[in-house]
Amino acid sequence: MRGKLIPKAVVLALLAAGLVLPIAVCLVLALAGLLTATGDAAGSFVLGWIARGLGLLWVLDLICLVLALAAESLASGEDPPDGS
Repeated sequence: MRGKLIPKAVVLALLAAGLVLPIAVCLVLALAGLLTATGDAAGSFVLGWIARGLGLLWVLDLICLVLALAAESLASGEDPPDGS
């Protein structure tokens, strides 16, 4: 029996990041809005860019997760179950 192509820990880490990153983006954007309301334009600007970076990481994570699951699915070599 061969080893797995993608370790389970990697898929689990990608899944956890996929669940945590959108929450982090929302929190950073909310804090940026709060700073805008209090008149801190510079802090809001910085947090806006941080939120964009976290959003980019989230998209990259989801792409990697889909590719990892697709590679694992192809490497397993199992046939789909019969419909009958």
